Amino acid sequence: MALSAKTFLDMITRTCIASVIIVCSACQTAEPDPLATSDLAEARALITAGEKWKAWSLLQDFEEEEFDRFTRAEYSQLAGDLAYENGDFNLAIQYYEKALLAGIAANNSRTTEARLFEMGCAYMDGDVRILGIFPDSNRGIVTLQNLHAWAPESPYAPECLARVASFAFEKGRFAEASADYQTILRFYPDSEWADIAHFRIGMCGLERIKGPDSDPKLISQAINQLQAYLEGAPSGLHREEAKNGIARLEELSAQHEIKIGDYYLAIGNVEGARIHFEEAAGRQGTAAAEIANLRLTGLLSTSDLPVNEQ
Repeated sequence: MALSAKTFLDMITRTCIASVIIVCSACQTAEPDPLATSDLAEARALITAGEKWKAWSLLQDFEEEEFDRFTRAEYSQLAGDLAYENGDFNLAIQYYEKALLAGIAANNSRTTEARLFEMGCAYMDGDVRILGIFPDSNRGIVTLQNLHAWAPESPYAPECLARVASFAFEKGRFAEASADYQTILRFYPDSEWADIAHFRIGMCGLERIKGPDSDPKLISQAINQLQAYLEGAPSGLHREEAKNGIARLEELSAQHEIKIGDYYLAIGNVEGARIHFEEAAGRQGTAAAEIANLRLTGLLSTSDLPVNEQ
């Protein structure tokens, strides 16, 4: 049976389209296989031979994305080692952090962690400076924070938190310091840094209190935190400091009660004044307690007044 003109044209069109698809598929360039650990053999050999600059130049010819997922960690490790040995801490940190994130092998991880910790501390302590002049403590803080976050099982992790918390404490950023100290107690309660963390949590509360006008709840909270340290650390290294801190807080608390008592006395509320003076007097051992006792001695309760004066 003869084909109609329309059917014939449809067949030709389908054939042409199929031919074009086949030709285009043949012309497409297949994606190259990702680079593997064997592609780093030459760089490793150069490093072994002491040709570190040549090894560095060779590594810079590669793009990190060209390697398979498992080799990226090795590439970053090698680049980090060369940057570290050349004294370029900023670049070394970048590569070492990439190595950690890529899942560096356990046998190399400890060296990387140790060097990140060393460099982070050097930045924080001002031993490494931008252009040899300007300190960059924040670079060190971020490095130690990242080391803790990306290698929480590292033996350096609790000290990373302790150093960052101590820096914040010394700079007066007590909320930040308290948060890091609490993290130490939560995740590393048996570390050597747990004692100071427990103590400093209470001290952060104390340092945030500016005087007797502060919120009494904050004063009580700080007292409770320091008392918790004394109860939980019978051999703690900071017991005397904690006791002194509690004494300061008790003094502030008593002063607060006296100020409220004086206010009530000023508006003629003798019973209200008495309640707060008695509360202050109960803070034995404080100077404010002595003042409160003097106030109480001078008070007459409303029941002692003549009826026409009540």
